[in-house]
Amino acid sequence: AALFLVASTVTLYYYSATLSKKGLYAIAGTQENYSWSIAKFSIKLAEFDTFVEQQSHAPQVDNDNLRLRFEILYSRFYVLETVSESTQPLYAEPGYPEVVKQMRLQMDRIDRL
Repeated sequence: AALFLVASTVTLYYYSATLSKKGLYAIAGTQENYSWSIAKFSIKLAEFDTFVEQQSHAPQVDNDNLRLRFEILYSRFYVLETVSESTQPLYAEPGYPEVVKQMRLQMDRIDRL
């Protein structure tokens, strides 16, 4: 399960990087909030990845803390996934809906672990 969790997190990193590029093109100097949402997700993803790596070497996994960190990451993803006034320009970018859909699949896979 730990290996699958790490692999899923790496996949999320790939999608997050793609998302960051698309978000950058969508906002190009207009509004800071789009990029801030992507940045907050990226930060929480990095924190989650670091914690997963630490837990893979721990004698006992801290499941409660792992779940909490995942829920926070999930909440950051939800902001990017939800079509709203602030994400509408992102959804207009080619490929953004597909990236979000793939990220949703990865988030759901992690959630089932």
